[in-house]
Amino acid sequence: MKAKSYRVFTLSVLAVTASLFFDVLPAAAASQSIPLAPYTACPSVGKSPSCEALIVIAPDSSIAIYKDSAIGPYDGVEDTLIGVWNQSASSIKAITVNGPNTGLGQLDGDGLCTFSVPGCPFGPTGYEGPNTAIKTLASRPDSAEIDFPAGLAPGAQTYFSLEGELSLADLTVHQGPLAVTGTFGGSWAAPNLYYSYGGAHRYLGNVSQAGVNWSNTGTKLHISSWPGVPFRVHIAVSDVVSSDTFWAVTGFASNGAIPECTACDYTLNTVTFIRGTVDPLKDFMRTKVATHEFGHAVSLRHPKDVGLTQTKSIMNQGILSYNVPQAYDIGLIKAVYP
Repeated sequence: MKAKSYRVFTLSVLAVTASLFFDVLPAAAASQSIPLAPYTACPSVGKSPSCEALIVIAPDSSIAIYKDSAIGPYDGVEDTLIGVWNQSASSIKAITVNGPNTGLGQLDGDGLCTFSVPGCPFGPTGYEGPNTAIKTLASRPDSAEIDFPAGLAPGAQTYFSLEGELSLADLTVHQGPLAVTGTFGGSWAAPNLYYSYGGAHRYLGNVSQAGVNWSNTGTKLHISSWPGVPFRVHIAVSDVVSSDTFWAVTGFASNGAIPECTACDYTLNTVTFIRGTVDPLKDFMRTKVATHEFGHAVSLRHPKDVGLTQTKSIMNQGILSYNVPQAYDIGLIKAVYP
């Protein structure tokens, strides 16, 4: 029997959610300083006297985006000047900005350094500001990774620019890189996740142990049973009767534009066990399957899919002698959820 462990398909939910609508501030942590416009993390650039948008990493490491509706594109047409303010107690290495159908990563040469900005150029694209480096992928034109080579220290601010007049109703930001090799490129905005097991709960003990396995990795990732409202479900688990010959599948939601969005900011993924193939397995292996599928649900791929055939990993397919995440898996989680 050939085990297949993930399949992408469309769900009737959005995988990219609004961080902020125009001029509406999100609820903030009690100790968070709410920025007031104008956002002076940015200098005057072209027609923008200050930042059009401000990304704030809050003390609890959550991220909010703020918009100054009095400020337009710095080029007078479309491009956006963006500030970053780190209010957390930790140095930030990188953030990734996502905006479906924005083309924000399609840098076409009219970055902030096409204007007379002191210190320019800060990087090869001309869109960088101080202590920033911008990485984009042709396969992900609606995303950009913003690195802070020296680290963005607690309390520090800097700025950069991106392509397009960005509607913040469509933007999300998360800490970490655009895509880590060995992952699908997507991630959860916050790695404290809840699963809900519907139906007969046939493998509930194995699913519960899988959550414990990932929560005990010494990373920021925690997966536990949904405690009920007002919390939301991140991973919907079920088991079904099917003629499929693999053990389980992980489903990734659509973002409305991309029907199979493994590389989005995740809002709801699914894990479905196939009873006919999982029932004959020993309990040890059922837990391996559940832990493996949760790995997919947080963005991990099969090592062989990236050319690794000798790597010890819970994401390897087939029968294994272990059923918990290995050093390789833990390294990926730390990279995606720093």
